[in-house]
Amino acid sequence: MGVNLSLWNDLDDRERAIIQDSATAESLTMRSEFEHNNALALERLIETTDVKLRRFSDPVLKRMAEISEQVLAEVAASDAFTAEVYESFKTARRRGGRWGEISEQAFAAARAFSTNK
Repeated sequence: MGVNLSLWNDLDDRERAIIQDSATAESLTMRSEFEHNNALALERLIETTDVKLRRFSDPVLKRMAEISEQVLAEVAASDAFTAEVYESFKTARRRGGRWGEISEQAFAAARAFSTNK
């Protein structure tokens, strides 16, 4: 969501809080709908077509990661701002990966033991 800076600066704290809370609520709603609808679409795809859902092999994923890193490094080398954004991205990805190992990945692994599949 974008708000004109001069308009934002003219708002009082209460009005800013209303906009921030509304944007947060909308973002959470959108993410929830996204996850739910993707799950429904995947279920429909698997159950109504001959599509076989398969995971890329580890060697393919590894090579894709290597190529992606090369491309991102080349783009980041194009100017100082892009390099700064890339470094920030790598830091966020590293932190998110560590968190994901003990949160989303661990939760998904625990859910795999459920008898309600």
